[in-house]
Amino acid sequence: MTIRVSAVRAAGNFGATHITNAPMKNAIQPSVATIAFILTLLLSLCFAPAVSAQVLLQENFDAADLGTPPPGWNFSGPDSNVDPGQACSGNAFRMNQFSSATINSLDTPDLPRGTTPGNVAVSFDMRLADWNNNSQLSGTGGAYAQLFVNGAFAQDFVASAPVSFTNGCLTQTATFTTADIPLGADFKIRFLGVWGSGDWSYVVDNISIRVVNDECADAVLLPQTAAPAGFLDGNVVDGSLEGATQSQPGCTGNANDDVWYKFVATERSVSLSVESGDVVVELFSGSCGNLTSLRCSDASLTNEIFDYYGTTIGETYYVRVYSFAGTPLIGTDAEFSIQIGTPRSVNDECASAEVITQSSATSCGTNLTMGTVEHATESQEACTGTANDDVWYEFIATSTDFTVYLESGDFVVQLFEGSCGNLVSLDCEDGISINETFNYASATVGATYFLRVYSFGGTALTGTDSEFGICVFTTPTVPTNDDCAAAITLAVNPSVNCASPVAGTTNGASRTEADPRCNGINGRASVWYRFTAAETEHFVTLSNVQLLNGTENARSSFEVFSGGCGALTRVHCSGQLFRTNPGPQTVSGLTVGQEYLVRVVPVNPADQIDFDICVTTDCPELATGLAATDITATTASLNIDAIAGVERDFIVVAAGDVPVFGDGSNHVFFRSSEGTIPVIATSLSSNTTYDFYVGQSCPETFAGPITFTTRPSCGDVIYDAGGPDGNYGNDEDYTVTICPETADQTGGARRVSITFDEFDLENGFDGITIYDGEDTNAPVITCPGTGLDLWSWERGRNLGSGDLQGVTVFTTNVSGCITIRFTSDGSVTLPGFKATINCPETSDIFDQILIPVPAGSGAVVADRGYLSLASEHLYYVKDGVGSLLALKLGDTQAQVPLSGVSVVAGSGATNLGLNGCMAPYTNAPDWWVMNRTWDVAPLFDPAFPVEVRFLYTTEDLTAIETASGFTGITHENLTHYKINGGDEEDLTAPGNACHDMVSPANYQEYDPGDYVYMNLSDGASRNGHAAQFMVASFSGGGGGAGTNFTGALPVEFLSFQGEAGPKFNHLNWTTAREENTAAHELERSSDGTNWEVILTLAAAGNSDEAIRYEAIDEQALAFAYYRVRTVDQDGSFTHSEIIDLQRMDTDGTRVGTAFPNPATDQVFLPYFSANEGEKLQLDLLDASGRRLSTQAVNGESGRNEFRVSLQKLPAGLYWLALTTPEGERHLRRVVKQ
Repeated sequence: MTIRVSAVRAAGNFGATHITNAPMKNAIQPSVATIAFILTLLLSLCFAPAVSAQVLLQENFDAADLGTPPPGWNFSGPDSNVDPGQACSGNAFRMNQFSSATINSLDTPDLPRGTTPGNVAVSFDMRLADWNNNSQLSGTGGAYAQLFVNGAFAQDFVASAPVSFTNGCLTQTATFTTADIPLGADFKIRFLGVWGSGDWSYVVDNISIRVVNDECADAVLLPQTAAPAGFLDGNVVDGSLEGATQSQPGCTGNANDDVWYKFVATERSVSLSVESGDVVVELFSGSCGNLTSLRCSDASLTNEIFDYYGTTIGETYYVRVYSFAGTPLIGTDAEFSIQIGTPRSVNDECASAEVITQSSATSCGTNLTMGTVEHATESQEACTGTANDDVWYEFIATSTDFTVYLESGDFVVQLFEGSCGNLVSLDCEDGISINETFNYASATVGATYFLRVYSFGGTALTGTDSEFGICVFTTPTVPTNDDCAAAITLAVNPSVNCASPVAGTTNGASRTEADPRCNGINGRASVWYRFTAAETEHFVTLSNVQLLNGTENARSSFEVFSGGCGALTRVHCSGQLFRTNPGPQTVSGLTVGQEYLVRVVPVNPADQIDFDICVTTDCPELATGLAATDITATTASLNIDAIAGVERDFIVVAAGDVPVFGDGSNHVFFRSSEGTIPVIATSLSSNTTYDFYVGQSCPETFAGPITFTTRPSCGDVIYDAGGPDGNYGNDEDYTVTICPETADQTGGARRVSITFDEFDLENGFDGITIYDGEDTNAPVITCPGTGLDLWSWERGRNLGSGDLQGVTVFTTNVSGCITIRFTSDGSVTLPGFKATINCPETSDIFDQILIPVPAGSGAVVADRGYLSLASEHLYYVKDGVGSLLALKLGDTQAQVPLSGVSVVAGSGATNLGLNGCMAPYTNAPDWWVMNRTWDVAPLFDPAFPVEVRFLYTTEDLTAIETASGFTGITHENLTHYKINGGDEEDLTAPGNACHDMVSPANYQEYDPGDYVYMNLSDGASRNGHAAQFMVASFSGGGGGAGTNFTGALPVEFLSFQGEAGPKFNHLNWTTAREENTAAHELERSSDGTNWEVILTLAAAGNSDEAIRYEAIDEQALAFAYYRVRTVDQDGSFTHSEIIDLQRMDTDGTRVGTAFPNPATDQVFLPYFSANEGEKLQLDLLDASGRRLSTQAVNGESGRNEFRVSLQKLPAGLYWLALTTPEGERHLRRVVKQ
């Protein structure tokens, strides 16, 4: 911090001034050394000159009301007044220090420091004396002047402590730098009196606070505003010369009181306005200590106002102001106002020429530099017209050839090279009272060129009349069709629409062409085209017309000539065409076959335009939107984007043929107009490729072709793209749908079957996907065994996912259609496939599979398959992916609709007899097997789970009752089963493979009532019964139904309950009645299918009272099913209901029971795991085991609940299948309501 302090004696002895940073005082007792220091400082500063200032505050209290401070000032203390009693001059502010007024203070208003540089100078007069005696000071205490910045105490800059007699008024001064008062801060001065003893006065007077700019280094920064000289705006700054000293010799007059300002140029010229008396204003460039005088102005006894041209944008300039006379001015005489502005015409002189840039583009577009000649003056003599208002521009050439464009009224443009004061005129352009443009082709790249613009007339222009736009751009290349002889040929479009307009431009075209224009067309540049008339009348259209230079609306024109270049005869003149798309012009009276020339010309001389041009006829436009849809084997729907009332010929030819007008030998005509579209092409050949054209007579031409291929049909042979002899290609993707479309549909409905005669594809990469329906959204027929969608078999390696060679694939959907998609990758290719399409009648089997279940027949809704004519029964087996495994067609060998299996149906012979499979069935005389049994031997193991439906008649049930001697047998007493043997006799023969028993409690669907089905042999209806159930596997064998019913059940259960504990499961059941019971076996299963006996309790034997049994499963699974198997003394048995329990511990994984069950829109499957982040798969299966959806789920440690949506599914039975990372699969049954 630097502070300059000065004191000037007014009268009497010198007072003391002390500089300190101490805070506000209460009572101050200075030392003798301090007093000595103050006196020494005052002596060293005496008679220091006052400095000039930008006045912030000036107060002598002469205008203040006696007794109170001026407005904005603040006094704090018990006693003060404004009076002349002890004033230095006029009135003064006097603070009384006595025992009842120990502290008094007077604050100036808050003052803005501002953002201009320079120091702040403070000066004031002070008197210290007794209250009633100016000649002495008998009291003690302190008198201070303090600086406050932004409301906070900053420093004492005057400190008289203890007070000493001033013997009159003493002038105190101080200077503060920006370190003391930052730019932009507010500050104030506080005059503080602190009483010690006596009764004395602290008087202040003639206070002045200013921004010091007495030296160049302290120049005040002013902004350059837009105000011209003599027009002051809100940026005017008040200044004063009072107290200023000479910095350097004056340019005129006496510079003994100069003050300084500076500004950063924002334009290439500047206006200076100083309103005052007789002052001198001097403008400098350079820097303090190295200044260059640019202008010295002295208007003699009046304001100084002048413009200076030639400043450099961004550079700092200095302004010095001083009074002309030799006597320094004071008071109001020293005051003035200053403003740095901008001339009305900033580029009025060559030295202040506005810099513009030569565009690298070949036109200006709308990128014009806007200017005005208003207020401009003459710089030099005119090259033409009157140059009393010229303005200047300069640019650096970036090419040897440039174009100048000026958009205005009647202006002159003059081009110079050289430098200001030494210019050489290169061109002077003055066209008619419109825009100016000219080229200069001898420029030096990198050289500076000047442009002078002025109005042609002698009267100076104002307002919008004085305005113009100017630009400089690289001269474009001359168009190839600049000359008539180089005219571009235009094809005549065959319709009213411009199908292929030709883009053109006049930019760069010659302006010296001698051939006269049409009346009203003044354009200089032009380009040429030619066309040959096809009709006596044509339409010529200019479109997308764009004016390349300036902001005016686009205007264009064209002319049509007959004859040759040099001997032209005008046959059409378009006149002025307005707008971007002026529309077509009719050119009549043409001779067919004759050539005509077209000249395109802008309307105005300086204009350049881009455009499109085309020649059309009045024929209808060619057909668009050709399409062939709904393609069958023999028909196709042909369509176009129709136009009302226009007739066209729809033509279908063999692929590669081209239709010829008047020749019907190679094509078929279908005529259509609006209202008859689409046209159905009929009598086409299946599996054949055609081209579709649309023809019209005006002109004779065709639209098209688009190519389409009819679908293969019954009897066709299809191949891959390699055909019968070659390999298929790389990256093929070929989809074909085949439907039972035959010429002769006698014999009833048909369905497609495809027999693959040859099948050799790269394993795993190339293959066929088969869809059971009309498109690729239909269900996929997967490969048996692998379950993959892609059938692929490589014969050389005898390896693949599924071999179709020799296999016939049937469709089972109601449309009878089948879709195949063949794909190949980009590597190996092989011979591919050959397949024959057949369409056998379907009334013998497939209709029966798909007919709905008759009303009232129960809940059995799945498809049915027929296995044995002899037994007149329907059976089916489906695997877990929903594929029907096998069908038997009459007494012939097995047909293979979806996978390879062989079927042996029961012959209908009596199979009543004993079952010989293991205890408790071993040699049990009361286990009887129904005579309706069957077996299946699949070539591939079906996917889990396997769904079986078994149908039987009332006679079958009666036969068991008769053979066994049992009475009262009902459907619920039957137990259906599957065996693992492959021969029919294994069904009943002793020692056969074990039965997989399924009790009625676990059936998916069960209909013990009447089930009406059709006898496929004679069409007669039969009454039967159905049971549908799941088995875990089906690798071969057969199935049937049997019973061990004796007429009375050994036990009647009241309840069966369980409770899962942390480690053990507790179970109990209660019987209401027991008859000849031997034991109760507690059975447990992890999947509901495979059971094990974990505990056997002795039974009561015979009892009519309720008996409770309890058991503990000490090795309980995380989740388990339980049932009680009660064994009678004769070996017969019965089962309780099944319950499931899940333990609450988390020692291992556990799958809970799905809930809610039955469900409506969604169901949740609980899963417990001790492992974090297990990857599981959750499938939703229908009742037949067909996968409906699959999702990957993550098992977190603890309890999880996986959500499955049932929203879009019909009511019925479903299965949730959860597969663990170890491959374990858990099934949970769900019923949707």
